[in-house]
Amino acid sequence: MNRYARVLDSSGPSQDQAVLRVAISRKGRKPGRVRGGAPSAKRPPRNHRHERAQTLMEQSAPHAARTVPGATGRWQGAGAALALAAALLVPAAQAAAAPPQASGNHGLASGLNRVRPPVAHRVVLSPNGSVVLGQLPPPRRRPAGPGYVPAFLPRHPGHYRTFKDFRHRHTAPSTLPLQVTSPAVASSVYGSGGSGSSTQSSGTADVLMSLNQQVALLGSGQTRVPPDTQVAAGPTDLMELDNATGSVWTKSGTLVSSFSLDRFFGVPAEDAGMGAFDPRVLYDAASGRWFASASATDPTNTYNQVFVAVSQTSDPTGAWTVYTIESNAYGTLYDQPMIGVSGNKVVLSWNDFSYGYFLGQETWVLQKSDLLAGGAAAGVDFGPDASRFRLVPALESGTNTAYLVYNNSDPYNLVENTGYPALGVVAITGTPAQGNVSWNEWDPAMAPTSVPPSAIQPGGGPGITTDDDRLLSAVWQNGVLWTAGNDACTPQGAGSTQSCLRLIQVSTAEGGATILQDFDVSAPGVSMYYPAVGLDGSGNLFVAFSQSSASLFASVAALVRLAGAAPDTIGPVQVVEPGQGVYCGFDCSGGAGTNRWGDYSAVSVDPSNPSQVWVAGEYAASSTSQGDWGTAAQALTASAG
Repeated sequence: MNRYARVLDSSGPSQDQAVLRVAISRKGRKPGRVRGGAPSAKRPPRNHRHERAQTLMEQSAPHAARTVPGATGRWQGAGAALALAAALLVPAAQAAAAPPQASGNHGLASGLNRVRPPVAHRVVLSPNGSVVLGQLPPPRRRPAGPGYVPAFLPRHPGHYRTFKDFRHRHTAPSTLPLQVTSPAVASSVYGSGGSGSSTQSSGTADVLMSLNQQVALLGSGQTRVPPDTQVAAGPTDLMELDNATGSVWTKSGTLVSSFSLDRFFGVPAEDAGMGAFDPRVLYDAASGRWFASASATDPTNTYNQVFVAVSQTSDPTGAWTVYTIESNAYGTLYDQPMIGVSGNKVVLSWNDFSYGYFLGQETWVLQKSDLLAGGAAAGVDFGPDASRFRLVPALESGTNTAYLVYNNSDPYNLVENTGYPALGVVAITGTPAQGNVSWNEWDPAMAPTSVPPSAIQPGGGPGITTDDDRLLSAVWQNGVLWTAGNDACTPQGAGSTQSCLRLIQVSTAEGGATILQDFDVSAPGVSMYYPAVGLDGSGNLFVAFSQSSASLFASVAALVRLAGAAPDTIGPVQVVEPGQGVYCGFDCSGGAGTNRWGDYSAVSVDPSNPSQVWVAGEYAASSTSQGDWGTAAQALTASAG
C-alpha cells in the first residue's frame, strides 16, 4: 500500500471542493500563436515575448525558503545550492519522508492536489489534408555531412549537468544477482522466477530498423541519433516510428514499407533543414485506427511545429489525415509530444522550451470522433503551465477518462509542487464537443527519484546517456495505472549508484489515486534504462527497456510481472536482442551525458491476441560500426513459472 496516507484538514475544503476542476476560458487564441497551418513569419513584439518567458521562469523557480522532505534545515535561495545537492544525492530509500499530516478523514491516501491547474483555452483544428503512406515520395537528398543529434532538454540544465557529473565520477561496476529495490522498504533479493512468472516468446526477435539501414533506404538526411524507438502492433502488421523514419513490418519481421517522417507529416521547408523528431505511434483497437505524433524544428529551433496523424482505416500503409496542432516562428520548441487515446478523447502533452529555457508544459485534449471523421476537430489546450513537467498520457482501454502522470518528487531537476515528493495523477473527463472538459488531479506521496548516472559498457566504452528521472511511459486498465521512468539507486552489494527502473502502480478506484507499489528494479553492476510498460488482457505487466554492463553490450530486454504476484516483486530479465558491440554514437569522448540513447522503448498489446504483448527497444547493432543503433521487437506471453 501507499507508504503515506495524506489527509486533508477537516477545516479545509471538502473532497468535492478540493478536486481541481477547470472552467474553460473563452479568451480564444493565445497571443502570437498559430493554430494549424504553416509557421507564421510574424513574430510577436520582442518585449512581450521576453516578459512572458521571464514571468514563466520566475514562476518555475523554487521559493526563497522552503522545507525539503528528507533534508535537514531549509534552503535559503541559491546560497544553499551545495547543501541542497548533498541532501538530494541520497538513495531513495534514505531520502523518503512523510508529508505533513492533518486531522480529518477526507481523501485518505489519495493526495488531492490544491495547486492551481493549467489555464484552458478552446481551440478548433483544421486538417492539413490526406496522405497515403504507401505513395509518399522519397525525401529530398541532402548533402552528406555530420549526423543530427536532437538536444536533450532538462528543466534545469545546470542542475542536470551537476548531477550527471557527480554520478559519472561515483559509479563503478560489480556483478551480483538481479534484485528489486523498493524505495519505501528494505531491498529483497530473489532468484530467477522469484515472482512466479515466466515468459514465452513467439520465436526469435524481429530485428527492425537501424541507423545504417534507414540511411541506405532514404538517404543521409536520416542520420539521426537517438532513434526514440516506437513500435505498435496492429491486426496484421507492426508500425515503427524512429528519428526520422517510419516503417511498416509484418509480424514475422519482413519490411513492407519505409518512409520519411518529414514527408509523412508534411514538414515545410524540408530542403532548408526543418525536420521531424520525437515521434510516437499507437494502435487504438476500439476504433481500429492508428494514431501518430511528432514535433518538427529547424537547425536554429526558430520555426517549430507539432503534428498528429490519424489513419483512415486499420491498414497503416493506407490513407492518413494529418493535423498541425500548433506552430510558431519565435523559438518555442515543442519537446517530446506524447499521445494517448481514451474512448472519446485524444490527448497530447509536451514541454515548451525557448532556446533551452523551460516555459511550461502544454496538454491538448481533442475530440476523438472529429479526428476519426477527418474534419475540423474541437479541442481544449491546457497551458503553458510551468508548475508541472513532462506529463505522460497513459495507454488505455475501456474508459472515457484520459489519465496522465508526471513525476512530482524531484524539486531539483523536475518539479515538486506539493511540498512533499509525490506522483502527479491527472484525470481528464468530459469532451470538447460537450464543452465540459475537466482537469482533476491527485498527488499521492511517493519516494523521491533522482537523476541516474550514465550506463556502463564493456571495455571502458563511453557512458550511455540515461537522461533524467522524468516518467517515460504509462498504461491504465480496469482501475489500475502503471508508470515507469529512469531512476538512480544503489542496490544491495553494489557499492555505487547506478541507473535503475522505477515502477509505480496506482489504484484509480473510487475517483482517487492511491499508490499500491513503488519500487526500483536493479541488478548490481547492470545499468537499466528507458523503460516502457504495458498490460495484457489479464492485467500482467510487461516492461521493455535497454540494459548494459561491464560484460554486456547495450541490449533490448524485458520483464514480466504477473497480476497476482507478491508486492514489490518481478520476474527475471529476458534479453530480447543482445548488443553486438560498444556503442559510441557521434561522440567517443567518454564524457558524461554525451553518448545519446533512447529516448524511449515501447510495449504494445497485439489486438489480434490480447494475451500477446510486443516489447521493443534499442540495442547496439554492430561490432564494427560503433555509431549504428538498432531496434528490435518480440512478442511475449506471460505464464506462471
